Amino acid sequence: MAKDLFDSHTPTRLRTLKKPSNAYGKPSRNVSQHDFVEELRKRFISVRNPSKAQEMAAYMRHKFVFFGIAAPLRRQIQRETIHECGFPSDVLSTSMRLYSQPEREFHLCAVDLLLDCSTKVSLHHLLPPTDDVLDHIEQLIRTNSWWDTVDFLSSRIIARILREKGQKARRKILNNWIRDTELWIRRSAILAQLHEGRKIDIQLLFSLVLLTADEAEFFIQKASGWALRECSKTYPNEVRAFVGENAERLSALTKKEALRNIR
Repeated sequence: MAKDLFDSHTPTRLRTLKKPSNAYGKPSRNVSQHDFVEELRKRFISVRNPSKAQEMAAYMRHKFVFFGIAAPLRRQIQRETIHECGFPSDVLSTSMRLYSQPEREFHLCAVDLLLDCSTKVSLHHLLPPTDDVLDHIEQLIRTNSWWDTVDFLSSRIIARILREKGQKARRKILNNWIRDTELWIRRSAILAQLHEGRKIDIQLLFSLVLLTADEAEFFIQKASGWALRECSKTYPNEVRAFVGENAERLSALTKKEALRNIR
């Protein structure tokens, strides 16, 4: 269902949009946050799909309104806008401005911009691993919160910042986050090492999972199982032992997800 709604093929009538050859390269100029958001709005409105928007809103439990634009087309429009207008001059302020818009496509666009700054070496300078940047991303996690934005912000962007800050800082920050009253901050603490592979602080992960083991919240139980399952791809014996030793404390959902790939 989600794939059909958010990743469906671009309608024929919309395929006339030019696909730039180097849309996320080094634009020749920068664009103000206001102009960037307004240009995106014009382009989103021009391809809005009211019936698809209703389906998307229903799938997301009516927490957000949508233009009804599937992810491939939305990203194509974002690339086109950057190619023609330039990259936002202040990506942090632009991301917050995007988050202040009512339509969910803007929030997802903000995450995409931050992901590019986090993963592309040529854009790293726009998202340095400073406390200010960390605070900014944390604020985004607390704003318009749902899994489709939070999981990328935590497992990709927060992950990179904490990786560069080092183990001591990572442990301090995530141990604070796991005790936060905000559900999505706790989920982010668990998912912040999701893609770390052999660089994972496995004892930290186990500690975070146990600190939330008594929670009945689905999104916490699912996150714990997901994080453990990813960890098991590198450390299967350790995850199996951890789940076995804590079988009475961990939820059935967490255990099921954690052991899914372990034979």
